[in-house]
Amino acid sequence: MKFTDEQAQEVIDNAGYGMVGWAHTAHTHQWRDDSDLTFVEVGDGDEEVVHHLTYADIKRAFYKVHRGFVRIRSDLHDQFNEAVREGEPGLIDSDCADIVVQVAAFGEVRYG
Repeated sequence: MKFTDEQAQEVIDNAGYGMVGWAHTAHTHQWRDDSDLTFVEVGDGDEEVVHHLTYADIKRAFYKVHRGFVRIRSDLHDQFNEAVREGEPGLIDSDCADIVVQVAAFGEVRYG
């Protein structure tokens, strides 16, 4: 499946709803040449961590989850399978998109 930057942006847009519980802000803009998503993670206590992700990070994380390198509930994994089958990564819901962002940022699902 060809995964375009526009499709990666759709995943990021969907993730905004799922990130509400653990991220202060999520901005999708190119604040510098190599960053397409910037968000502030709500840390334990008072610390805040700023993350900068690229479309390439989002694409790698999507495939990592889809291929089973990150374990998630089967109903959520079904959404990834359907999105790949249809050639439309943006078909995943906010919970799945949130998982993609977490895997891109942390290499794992930390929240939810």
